[in-house]
Amino acid sequence: MSFHHALEAFRGALAERAGVPVELSPPSSVAPPSAPVRLWAWRLEESSSVRLRPGADAASGVPDPLTVRCLLICTDLALLDTLRGFVHQHPVLVAGGARVEVRADVLPAELLVSLFLTAQTPPLPCLAYAVREVAA
Repeated sequence: MSFHHALEAFRGALAERAGVPVELSPPSSVAPPSAPVRLWAWRLEESSSVRLRPGADAASGVPDPLTVRCLLICTDLALLDTLRGFVHQHPVLVAGGARVEVRADVLPAELLVSLFLTAQTPPLPCLAYAVREVAA
């Protein structure tokens, strides 16, 4: 499973729980959201020790899965709280035979504000998560 599939599994689980569409896109001050909830993948991160999985040779080895740092953005605070509870209760999702780990991430206020300023949009209510495929 690729990082994109892991992120899509998270998006799909959120949409199913929320009962509303969840858009996979950054916030924008220009285009209004087409969904009430957005999932913004703002950073892809290699594991701390970039290495091949055990048993794989260098020519055909598969690298460790990337961690996707993302923000779950929703201006409906009750819905955001519901989704927070769902993630807390389901830290590992199973999608297409693969396991996807979702864990809360803590961002310093300065970084969070700079992300929104870079996206040229005012800060919005959001929660930070790290998503990655994990071994079965």
